[in-house]
Amino acid sequence: MTRQLFPAEPRWALPRTRRPARDETTGSYLLRLAAANRITSTDLIHYLTAGTALSAGKVSLRALAVASGHPPLALAYALPQLRPQHPGHQSMALAGRTLPGKPNTVRPACRRCAAAHPPADRIDIWYRHEQTICRRHQLWTGTGADHPADQPHLAGHPEIVRAQARHLRLIRRHGRHVVRPAYDTACLVWEAIAYRGRGMPPLTARHLPLPARPGHPDRAARPPGSVHAAAYPEVMTLTELLASPRWRPAAMPGSA
Repeated sequence: MTRQLFPAEPRWALPRTRRPARDETTGSYLLRLAAANRITSTDLIHYLTAGTALSAGKVSLRALAVASGHPPLALAYALPQLRPQHPGHQSMALAGRTLPGKPNTVRPACRRCAAAHPPADRIDIWYRHEQTICRRHQLWTGTGADHPADQPHLAGHPEIVRAQARHLRLIRRHGRHVVRPAYDTACLVWEAIAYRGRGMPPLTARHLPLPARPGHPDRAARPPGSVHAAAYPEVMTLTELLASPRWRPAAMPGSA
C-alpha cells in the first residue's frame, strides 16, 4: 500500500522546512520535520524511502535534501549519521565535529538551544564525553541529563563551569584517547566514594535547582543530572591525576 502511495523518492520540498541542529540524530530531525508539516514520522519516512522502509536508518541523504530544501552538504555537516553518504565526506572539514556511535552517546540538546529549533520539545544530538555543559546558557547537558528538565542551571556554580574548561585543556594536552578512559575511571571511583556510607560527601552536595517537569511529583529527589554535575569538579581533579604521566613510572613493577 505504501509503495502505491509513494512510488518514487521525493521530487519536491515539503511545504515547511526546519534547519537541522549541529550533530542532531537523524531520527530527531525527522520528528521535527514531520511535526512542522503535521504528518507522522512514519509517513515522512515512507515518503523519503518510496514506501520501502520504516526506519530512519534507511533514509538517504539525497531524498532528505530534496524534501527538506537544504543542500546535501549542509545536511551532511549537521547530521552525523547521514554524513558518510555525501560523495565528498572524506574531504569535509570535520575538526570538532562529533561522530555517531560508540563511544559517543545520544542525549537531549540544551533546552534553551533547542528552543531556537521549533516545534519539537527536545532535540537529540550526539555527544562526546567532554561535552558536558552548554557554555552559552550554562546548563548541564552531560551524564544523567536524559531529559531536558534534568539539565540544572550552573550560573551559581562557576567551579562546575571551570571544570569544563579544565576538561578541554586536558584533551588538548594529552589527547582524547588518554583522557576518555581516565575520565571514565574517575567517574567510577568517585561514584564508589560518594555512595559509600553516608552518601554524597558534603563537598559535592551543591544545590542545583531544576525546572519543574509537569506530571512528575518526585522532582524533590536529586536526579542523575544534578548529581553528576555536582561531582564534576572533583571528578575532573581525579581525571587530571589519572591522565598525568608523572605517576606511571612509580606504578611500574620494580620501581623504587
